[in-house]
Amino acid sequence: MYLIQYLPYAITLLFLLLPAVFLGFQQRSLNFYGLSGSFLILLIVFGSRPRQLFYFLGSFFLSVLLIKAALLLRKRERSGVWIFLPFFFAALLPVLLKNFVLIPGQQLPLYGAEVCLSLKTIQILVYIYRDRIREYPTGECAGFLLFFPSLFLGPLDNCLEFHRSWTCAPSVKEYRRILGKGLKEILLGIFYLLFIAHILSIFLQELESRILEGSALWYLLFLYSILYGSRLFFFLAGCSRIAAGCSCLLGVGSKENFRKPFFCTDIQDFWDRWQITFTCWLKEFIFC
Repeated sequence: MYLIQYLPYAITLLFLLLPAVFLGFQQRSLNFYGLSGSFLILLIVFGSRPRQLFYFLGSFFLSVLLIKAALLLRKRERSGVWIFLPFFFAALLPVLLKNFVLIPGQQLPLYGAEVCLSLKTIQILVYIYRDRIREYPTGECAGFLLFFPSLFLGPLDNCLEFHRSWTCAPSVKEYRRILGKGLKEILLGIFYLLFIAHILSIFLQELESRILEGSALWYLLFLYSILYGSRLFFFLAGCSRIAAGCSCLLGVGSKENFRKPFFCTDIQDFWDRWQITFTCWLKEFIFC
């Protein structure tokens, strides 16, 4: 049952990515194909929850309006930090408002998508404020904000690096290289997610039943904490690797998001290895 629940998503990705590989070897642009695929994924994820879908699309249109308004202000030479500060808070508004709006059903996909959308929007706004982005076509903006491999769990893309992929289709030789990398990431992610994380889940269920019985409590709690952290790592790392692999197949390179965090030497080294793209986002756009 654990494997079957992922089957519809696997089949959808297969039919979505196979034409992308064909177009990549024809050296065709994958921009609007990727954007169309993103809308398809949104319909699949939120199809049974239309209220969540409309809420997310409303957040997306708000992000586009904020970006266009910020570009307009920048062109008029209005670039004070107090002018741009309301834009940053407005970009976080959908995430904050979601907690006060009654949206029935499973909300984890919506929460992940809203957080990633807000982080991407703030990233673009900061680059506009720093005058590193002066023009941003609507198609590219939508393609970046809705790029489905990084929409729910990351890794977070950089809009400047995404721009290079958007404006220049990779050569056949380059696409062959990133295709090999992408397939490797997908296979490794499947191994992490569907095998290691699944096996750890079985052990955790067994430990839970024994802990509830009260036998050797301290020892089992210690073992449970280790296995729980390990399962969390392999689940997140597996999802991130599959997302990075899908990104490569769509012609967009993706950064590593986890780098053996449990081999760290101290807490700072741990956060440099755990959710790397989010840590880099914090360093560049918050603690800069």
